Amino acid sequence: MAKRTQVILVDDLDGQEINGNGRTVTFGHGGHAYEIDLTDLNAQKLHDALAPFVAVARQVGDRTSFHAKPDLPAIRLWAKERGIKVSERGRVSRHVQDAYRDAH
Repeated sequence: MAKRTQVILVDDLDGQEINGNGRTVTFGHGGHAYEIDLTDLNAQKLHDALAPFVAVARQVGDRTSFHAKPDLPAIRLWAKERGIKVSERGRVSRHVQDAYRDAH
């Protein structure tokens, strides 16, 4: 018997299913790191809302130190949608993880 597991991303803000036009956004506030899954539209709204504050803020650390643990299922899905070969299980190359972060 075969078994298939499907991961469906849903926008955390409005509950809309994300079908290839969304992303996981990571941000920090109050000394805590947060992740939220958003459609492209809601991700842009968050970006626009934070833009005036980011424009005058000081950057601390590098962005790779901000990501504690990569979201491997999301990275695999993103890579497959773009024709990048990734294994179903196990390690995802740093190159693919970096490309995913750069795209988001």
